[in-house]
Amino acid sequence: MHKEIRVIWRFKQKFQRWELVINEKRFLGYDKNQYGDLVINQKEVKVVKRIFQDYLSGIGSFTIAKELEKEGIPTVVGGKWNGTTILKILKNEKYK
Repeated sequence: MHKEIRVIWRFKQKFQRWELVINEKRFLGYDKNQYGDLVINQKEVKVVKRIFQDYLSGIGSFTIAKELEKEGIPTVVGGKWNGTTILKILKNEKYK
């Protein structure tokens, strides 16, 4: 079975079991516990809250990213913050 077909099959199986499908390794502010349930990552959730608070107070996504970079706050995968990353977090319905 090709890799893509196996991935699609696994997703279908999870949906049929009503399991949440989230890659927590790329989802800032959450981890999965031993049962597969999402749990809040206390350190990362502070960054998520800050992003939303800054944006709601009128700070643009590029400026937020620049400040996080300047302060040495890592992204969820250890990469560089940029305005697009901030906008993806702000638009992600899972944070609502």
